[in-house]
Amino acid sequence: MKSRMRGALAVCAALLGLLAPTTAGAAAFPKPSELSKTAGQKFHIKVAQTGKYVTLSNTDQGILTGALRVQAGTPATGDAGLPHVFTLHTSRQTENDLYGETVTLRSAQNGLYAAAEMDYLERWGVIRAQSEGPIGEEARFTLEKPDSEKDEYALKSNTTGKYLSARDNATDKGLLIANQESARGWERFVLEPVPGPGALAQAPAAAPKSLDVMSWNACLNNGTKDVGTGALRCPLYKSTAVNFATEFMAQLKEHEEKVLGTPKPGDPRPEDLRPDIILLQEFCEKYARPLEDALEANRSEWDVRFAPIEYKVRASGKDAPLKAQKPCARDVNGVDRGAYGVAIAVPDENKFYEAHSLTSPADEMVTNLDGSVKVNPDGTTTVTKKKEQRTALCATVPSWSVYACTAHFSHGGEADAATRLAQSEELRAASAKATAKGYRVIVGGDLNAAPGDPVAKSFYDAGHQECDAKDRPATPTEPATKKDRPTTTGNNVKYDYVFAPANSSWTFCRVASAPPVDKPHRSDHYVVRGDVSLG
Repeated sequence: MKSRMRGALAVCAALLGLLAPTTAGAAAFPKPSELSKTAGQKFHIKVAQTGKYVTLSNTDQGILTGALRVQAGTPATGDAGLPHVFTLHTSRQTENDLYGETVTLRSAQNGLYAAAEMDYLERWGVIRAQSEGPIGEEARFTLEKPDSEKDEYALKSNTTGKYLSARDNATDKGLLIANQESARGWERFVLEPVPGPGALAQAPAAAPKSLDVMSWNACLNNGTKDVGTGALRCPLYKSTAVNFATEFMAQLKEHEEKVLGTPKPGDPRPEDLRPDIILLQEFCEKYARPLEDALEANRSEWDVRFAPIEYKVRASGKDAPLKAQKPCARDVNGVDRGAYGVAIAVPDENKFYEAHSLTSPADEMVTNLDGSVKVNPDGTTTVTKKKEQRTALCATVPSWSVYACTAHFSHGGEADAATRLAQSEELRAASAKATAKGYRVIVGGDLNAAPGDPVAKSFYDAGHQECDAKDRPATPTEPATKKDRPTTTGNNVKYDYVFAPANSSWTFCRVASAPPVDKPHRSDHYVVRGDVSLG
């Protein structure tokens, strides 16, 4: 099993790290972090003064382990280029903080956050990618734009109060250090987006196929409590990765027993009743690997991918053309759970996946009770309420000629209705491109729209077949059901959908609205799961 091999390799790598010499010397990087598979925007960071790129060093050791240096003239591609690749993250340390006001760098190579060194006086302010998180103050930087006419940024450390510098001299040798009072050439950086996965390949000839597809808003980052009972509406909020994977697999087993009945000794069971495609929303990035390992127990291999929800970043008090990933709240033990977003699980043959940034609501100005605009204490910058920038995530399964997508549309009232409609149009446009390449498209998720809403209607009107769009007669294990069953526990409406192509047919659809008697709901959304026949 590849999951067991990963664990063994990780242990060996850790032991080797403990035994490694502390003197500098060339060394090969270990296997890239699994977080490098995240489908969010990635960046190369170029120093304006020299045109060279920031790199995770593989020669520094001891107190400089994980140091960032300016070494690369031209970033490599593929896994070899991961030391030059970084993602942007944002966080809040207090309730008064706003997402997007500060940023944190994370290395795609080792999956660790970059922070200013504060423990060693001789290396004070050195930037090292050595923090597993949660993001602390030493990893937070304020983004500034020294010259409004140039796409260059300066990063000011929240702990040292000084700018990151990449002075390539005899002393610093390109080492990133937060130690400069002003932002000149050495302290100015260009954040270049790393190109995406490239063009979608033509699908193989499609053969008839029956698939079991599941969609679920797992509600892993919502700490809202019920007004009456005080209980969490989403019991898996702040759960550990192990607990989530355990509960997820228990949920699959409950579905199996609901459909087939409780097994008796000697009863035959189909070899595998797990879904073929799993679409997830309100998910935490660092749960992707534990879920993949759990799914792989006693069956073929899976590929679980993640894409983040983001916030617009501000630089010098103005929105910059950059986005930073929103974090999941740390778990009950204080462990970092990575970014917050959507995920998809498909068979491991998948080699192509892509995130689609969706039109999202504009930030709002925060007002006082008298309606006046609220400003920062210095009186210079308008305080805004940040709005989540939503995304969709798609992956291919070539042997099935399937292109599957998960999405979580914006939540809100009338003000966001036009935004959700734009999001549906963008997702359908991506679907149409995949269809033109010969793929059968499966689209699902939490659309935050009822069946009669223009958002949902846009899919129906385009001919997409939805899992629960028809009344269904009783079966030996399921009662007769009316179409469009509610998928939420709170407002008792249908927000969750799974759509298939116009020439497909759903032979079964279940909305898992009733957990076992002795168990609470795991989320404020029910699982939608069905069998679809693709022509």
